[in-house]
Parts: sequence; C-alpha cells; structure tokens
Amino acid sequence: MSDRLIFFGDSTAAAKDVSARPETGWAECLEKHLSPGFTLVNLAVNGMSSKKCLSSGLFDKGLDMAMPGSWCIIEFGHNEYKPDGERHSSPDEFFNNLVFMVESLSRRNCQSVLLTPIVRRRFSVDGRLIGTHGCYPDVTRRAAAAFMTGFVDMELLTASYFSRLGPERSKACFMHLAPGDSPNYPNGVEDDTHLSGEGAEAVASLFVSHVKKNLMLPFIGGMML
Repeated sequence: MSDRLIFFGDSTAAAKDVSARPETGWAECLEKHLSPGFTLVNLAVNGMSSKKCLSSGLFDKGLDMAMPGSWCIIEFGHNEYKPDGERHSSPDEFFNNLVFMVESLSRRNCQSVLLTPIVRRRFSVDGRLIGTHGCYPDVTRRAAAAFMTGFVDMELLTASYFSRLGPERSKACFMHLAPGDSPNYPNGVEDDTHLSGEGAEAVASLFVSHVKKNLMLPFIGGMML
C-alpha cells in the first residue's frame, strides 16, 4: 500500500475545477515531485481555515486516511482573520487548532509539517511587498517550534521570490487576465491571491527546493531543482 501525503489548506493550494482554469492550486503541482510509493491526497478547499477544517469534518476525513508512514502538510493562516464565525479564529484559537491537528495525527503515527501561508501579491507604491496575514504566520512558527514538528516558512519563501520579481513580473504568477485571455473570464480578472499555473509551479518548486536542501523529508524525491 502506498504511503500518503495528506494536504490540508485553503484555495491557494486547492485543486481547481476546469471552469476556474487557469487558476491553479500549488498543491496540485506537488504530485510529480513525490517519492516513489507516496500518493497525494489534496484536501485543501477554497475558503478553508483551521476552524472550519475541524468543524466541517474535513479534518476527521483526513485523519481517517492517516496511517503509519503517512505525512500531513497543514497550511492555514490565510482565512483565520476573516470575520465570519465559521472561519474566524483568534491567534490563541489558531494555535490550539494547529496543536490539536498535529497531536491527533501523531496518535495515528502520521507526522506533520506546518506551513505558513503564501503571500498575496500586494505591493506598496515604492514597490515593496506588503504582508497581509497579520500575526497568524508567527502563530504557526510558534506552534512548530513548541512541538518540534516539521516546518516550512512559505510566507518567507514566497515573499522573497515575488519581491525579486517585482510588481509587474509577479502578475504572471497570479490571476491577472485581460478581457478575452480566457473563456472562463471573458471580462478579465485581477486577483492577487490566487495563483496561475505559472505561479503554482513556482510556489511548489520553492517548497520542494527548501525541503531537499534543509529537511530531507521522505515524501519528496527526484533531482535537486
């Protein structure tokens, strides 16, 4: 039986329907990088937060799939601040949610990797990338340090990458389409949160390169990028 890489996250990682293309979740691009014997179970969902993941039963679904040898990626923090009661978590609640997930998976002998959320494409007038996630990435960093679980700082990696590209070149990595570019968006779209195919590939490559250089996690295989 194949080992599983279970991915919990939000719309930046979720698999997209054909009607949403070219929007692409970056977890979609991970499968080709997996080590032999691993299969990807992408449970990232549009609009998901840690609180909603727990209350909706989605986490239980993933937990039921976990087995010894499985790994789990948990990437939240993108929607925690939103005011609706279904998704909003205070920083303390977010910390507790992450701890609950990691400990529940550990009891199934499934190891976890916590990720901070990827950045939005938001630049100041002088061309500096602006953070939009408040204190929530720091909560993830604190949870990973406290429980000595695997950790990848996707906020830092993506901020560095998109800052190097700058305001104009980074548009190609997000859903910036002119009218007529795609039949799915006849009037065009300017979306600085969700990734294009190019952006999803870039983010996945950042993750894979970091894992190979720093963590040597067993679910990532192949040659160094």
